[in-house]
Amino acid sequence: MTLDDLLKLDWAKYMSIESSRHMDRIVASALESDNEETAEFIFIDLPGCAHKTYQRSTLRVIARNGYRYLLYCTSENITAQRIAEQKQSETMDQLRFLENVAHNLLTQQDPEAGIEAILTRMLAFFESRRICIYEFDFEHQCAVNTYEQHTDAVANLPASLTKITMRSPDEWKKAFAGQHLIDISDLEHAENISPEKKLLRDHGIHSLLAVALKQDGQMIGVAAIEEPHRKREQIDSLSALGDYISVLISRRNINAEICSENQEKLAVMNGIPGGFIRMQVKEDGTAIPLYHSEGFLKLVHMSAEQVDTIYRTNAMNGVHPEDVGIVQNALDILKAGGEVQNVTYRLQYGGGGYIRVSIFGKSRRVKNGETFLNIYYAEAKNDRTDL
Repeated sequence: MTLDDLLKLDWAKYMSIESSRHMDRIVASALESDNEETAEFIFIDLPGCAHKTYQRSTLRVIARNGYRYLLYCTSENITAQRIAEQKQSETMDQLRFLENVAHNLLTQQDPEAGIEAILTRMLAFFESRRICIYEFDFEHQCAVNTYEQHTDAVANLPASLTKITMRSPDEWKKAFAGQHLIDISDLEHAENISPEKKLLRDHGIHSLLAVALKQDGQMIGVAAIEEPHRKREQIDSLSALGDYISVLISRRNINAEICSENQEKLAVMNGIPGGFIRMQVKEDGTAIPLYHSEGFLKLVHMSAEQVDTIYRTNAMNGVHPEDVGIVQNALDILKAGGEVQNVTYRLQYGGGGYIRVSIFGKSRRVKNGETFLNIYYAEAKNDRTDL
């Protein structure tokens, strides 16, 4: 927009209801006190702008004559800042959710209970009314409902949906077309509806998220999230949930040795976005890395042998000398049972110099009293520095 367009614009027309009320309060306060007032406002669908525009304004009365006032006002568009903060908050929300789910996977001895726990968390996270697991029975060409979690507001799954006659495996592969999930947002108006979709629609299910469950590259079933009302747009980055459930189903189906179970757990942890390290806190207070994901190796540009050499005896090795205090403070919080978010520091980089990382971490105390730290790494901006 040009300056003339801005001056002609009826800003009040686009201001959100709450912002409009807030503006009235701010103006009244400025008129009464003669003090400078600063506030933030939200505008909806401004011409040429995104759906929401965030603005920070500062105003004060600079002249008055009876009931007539002259106000001076400066404004700053802070939309990019607010959107970045919202995205960061969503990312931390995802990491916290994944960390809790991964903890269930790592510590749960009973895979049946592990699956139920994951479904319960998913039900709350997506504010869905029901989540079901369907496992494929290729011999009988049907999908069998094996697990279900639902809110108190809905009844158990109808009998006609506990076993669904399905098309051939090739049809299911074609339906997912190499994707981790299918988002059916409006079954009521879906065109070229398949028999499965028609069955769901006939039972009053209008929207659904179907997450593929795979084992050895082959689909073994789906996790169906019915009528999700929250965080629908985040499901793509949370597609690892299908991997979590698949691993638990695999553990349920085979009487694996402890070694193979640990390998399955590590494979899932490697699928978590960004880098991940699990540490054990020793009696002297030092933290010793027990496991680092492939994502962490890529992040610091090192081999597993290089990482082991540097961090085998102390997790503080490799931290930039100027940032040791930052990391030590974060470790102290974690060892005390707290949680750290967005802690940024420099870490030794395999290609030379240091890489700036941001971490999210939580501590876990197991039954024997030992403390473990789960640390998630992401590359921060202004990422690499010279020695």
